Amino acid sequence: TVAARDERLFTKGAISQQDAESSRSMAVSATAKVEAARAKVEQMGAMETSARRKLESMDAMVALSQAQLRTAQVVRGYVDIQAPGTGYVVKRLVAPGVLVQPGMPILKTTQVDKVRLQANVGERDLGAIKVGSAIMVTMASGGGPLTTRVTSVFPYVDPGARTAVLEALVDNPGRRLVPGQYVQMQFTTGERKDAVTVPASAVTRLGGKATVWVLKGDDQAEPREVTTGLEGPDRVEIVKGLAGEARVVAKGQEGLYAGARITDTSTMTAAAPAKRTEPENGSGKATDMKDMPGHGAPAQAAQAGGAAAPAGKLQIALASNPVTLSSGNAKLRFEVRDAAGTPVSDAKVEVNIGMPGMTVPKTTARPTKEAGIYELTTKLGMAGAWTVEVNATRPQGGATSAKFALEAK
Repeated sequence: TVAARDERLFTKGAISQQDAESSRSMAVSATAKVEAARAKVEQMGAMETSARRKLESMDAMVALSQAQLRTAQVVRGYVDIQAPGTGYVVKRLVAPGVLVQPGMPILKTTQVDKVRLQANVGERDLGAIKVGSAIMVTMASGGGPLTTRVTSVFPYVDPGARTAVLEALVDNPGRRLVPGQYVQMQFTTGERKDAVTVPASAVTRLGGKATVWVLKGDDQAEPREVTTGLEGPDRVEIVKGLAGEARVVAKGQEGLYAGARITDTSTMTAAAPAKRTEPENGSGKATDMKDMPGHGAPAQAAQAGGAAAPAGKLQIALASNPVTLSSGNAKLRFEVRDAAGTPVSDAKVEVNIGMPGMTVPKTTARPTKEAGIYELTTKLGMAGAWTVEVNATRPQGGATSAKFALEAK
């Protein structure tokens, strides 16, 4: 170094002591500066290490914050309920604040842009309804009818109800139909042009036979046995036994007898073409037939009147013999007609049933929807041969008694 060289030169007397000391002082000063610089370098190194550690600490805090954010998002996601498909919430299954478990249903949703209509159809009509058959749907809420077609016929008949399920998928853009709504579905099961038809109220049935009262001459009633075909809730097709120009009695047949004089309370009705449309189980209302052929006019009827029916003896028949007991109970059916053979629906029918050593309290048979048919359910208690005594009385006169041997199984 310069200081060491000057020190050697001073020893040899080549330079002055002042120059040697000056070089020495400069060397000491430079050494001090070097030490100071080294100290600063070490200080900066320490600061760098500290900063690096702080950076690593901040990275750790960032990673922790990100983990906490992800956890918060997962927890927050528990509040969001996502349905597997689009639709509308129609029912809440749990109350707010209730702790729910995985897999627990909490809401009920439905899709209403397309709805599924179903009806239970009697097995006798299944052969007349196919996939693609027309359906007219009406709603209890009103509005015009909706026309669609059968999309599915379930190949199964309920052994109890003897019905099968028919289905129709319907587009529902205006949400006219809502899930659970009651609708009327009408299927056309048969159609025949130029058919002879009469009002359904004009046909009386007894013992499997159908009868229509027609006008003979101008004002005399005459019963005529007919064969029916297609049927609707308002009109019935007559296949045999009635001409298209015949005039029939539409109501009041219960008091008629052959030759009775008729008073026309509105107008007589002649046969008219119609087609059959029946409501199935699931509709619940009668078919509207105003748009069908032959049913554009108002309902027509004739009320029986004139001379009263003769008060002769009534005719009684036991329609259920033998009977099958169910838990000891038996259902008995009786047919009651007047002297002219016309069904009687206004009689009082009292029944006594007994067998040797056993009697059943006197009961009254009630009229059914079938003209002239009366029914009662009584407890016989045991199978065997029973004696049935029947007394039938009409309010306007005419009574009779009959005795039958009944076999209970």
